[in-house]
Amino acid sequence: MRPLRPPTEFLDQHLDVFQAALYELPEGCFKIESGPPEPVDMNLFCIQDIVDNLVESKKRLRAVPQEMFGRARQRCNPYELVGSSIFMNRASVKLASIDSQLALTATKEDPGSPINDQAGDAGVDDPVIIAKDTFRFADLCSGPGGFSEYLLWRKHTWGERARGWAMTLRGELDFQLDRFHKDAAVQEALKVFYGQDATGNILKQENIDAFVEMLERETAGLGVGLVSADGGVSVDGDEAVQETLLQRLILCQILTMFMVLQKGGDFVVKIFDIFTPVTAGLVWILSRHFEKICVMKPLTSRPMNSERYVVCRHLLERRPARVIEHLKQVNARYQDIDDRAASKNPDTKDTPDTMKSSGDTAIKKEDVNHIVDLKVLTEDSHFMEYIKRNNMKTAIRQTEALDVFLNDQETLSARMADPSSTATPPSTTAPAATATWRTSTASSSISTSSTSPR
Repeated sequence: MRPLRPPTEFLDQHLDVFQAALYELPEGCFKIESGPPEPVDMNLFCIQDIVDNLVESKKRLRAVPQEMFGRARQRCNPYELVGSSIFMNRASVKLASIDSQLALTATKEDPGSPINDQAGDAGVDDPVIIAKDTFRFADLCSGPGGFSEYLLWRKHTWGERARGWAMTLRGELDFQLDRFHKDAAVQEALKVFYGQDATGNILKQENIDAFVEMLERETAGLGVGLVSADGGVSVDGDEAVQETLLQRLILCQILTMFMVLQKGGDFVVKIFDIFTPVTAGLVWILSRHFEKICVMKPLTSRPMNSERYVVCRHLLERRPARVIEHLKQVNARYQDIDDRAASKNPDTKDTPDTMKSSGDTAIKKEDVNHIVDLKVLTEDSHFMEYIKRNNMKTAIRQTEALDVFLNDQETLSARMADPSSTATPPSTTAPAATATWRTSTASSSISTSSTSPR
């Protein structure tokens, strides 16, 4: 018997949901400012003291021996034991957690679709020949494929049709279709595309355009009902500049989404910190083009990091020309900056998986600092309140999780060094950590009435 679907409406009583007071874009709101990287004013979108406490806890983390790290992390995070469940990696489980709350996999039908009701068994390469009730999705930057694996598994185990189009970088993190759960039936339902230059590099506009052209052709111009984006960059040793390193990648994923998502469709994208005007500007743009957005942390996302997902419900306009053109111009500015830097340093590359400190903004002499007029952004008090509150809560919970982990690691180290130690035994430490995190999770329950004037 098919399991009951969760409700399709936003669960406002459990999630900190934001709904814009106005959707119309103010005149002159878009601007592109580049130059020397600006210092980050932590009081703009958070509170400096809260960030300072987080930084101090992170400094303590560096002293933890690697052999102790995994054991202590597992003891302090009750959801760590979930692991990858039946899937290839933890990304699938994160999306499953989001889906369980927000019903992202509810099939989004397009009334007036010219797509053939009788053609559900056709291959994804056949243009227009896809059933009207087929769940259509695009998956960006999520190799080795955890998001696609979950989406196909979820729909196919319900006995429903699903078709996906994906783009990710070739290389070590390319899609590994042979590792997908057998019930995902991936060979019949997923097309992996690598853009015009066959690299899968979404930072290149020509690759975005080629992906969009292919998808539009194969969906008869209808687009998809869901776009998922799980792109990330390597930040080992550079965690302090993680947000800045990710900005162009997040922007390109959002740009691609606006070009392929159908009206009424949903979008989920991974982010980390929202301390800079560029990241905040991207979230603001999303809030003005979707009915509702929610910046959330899945239960299975490790509490010690700032990983979050922006979930956007119900796109208001198909292919909004004004924002698409602006994001293209911003991406072109990023490319121009990278090209000039590369001319001075031929070893510099602009692929998301190779962004390291040698080419990042920690030593860059030029970067994009603003994509939305800061005055417009700060005058949207409703949005500013939401982002600042979300950042504060995330930073506080992250600090608390780090402190619990560090204290437990010290206890564990003491017991291993001296079995007769009177340090707190594991049987009491783990439940205490669990209770602490469950309490902080429950405290995130905020009604929309506190964030929306509607």
